[in-house]
Amino acid sequence: MFELMAPIMGFQFDEDAYQHLVDTHYKAVDRPFRACQPRDLLLQVKNFCTYKELPRKLSAEAFDFAVENYFSVM
Repeated sequence: MFELMAPIMGFQFDEDAYQHLVDTHYKAVDRPFRACQPRDLLLQVKNFCTYKELPRKLSAEAFDFAVENYFSVM
């Protein structure tokens, strides 16, 4: 779903960044995948790039930021 949603959100899909996301933030912590997460996390990455005035590009750093925000506990 990430590969399908990335162009819709204005990104070119990046296999390395995606694999970092899966290995670090899903498999390592035994987090289940949900259908809404590709859209939600890519929106977080888009906001990260906009705020940091970076080109809209998928990266490990951007996914780390997105996961930290999206899965934060209040």
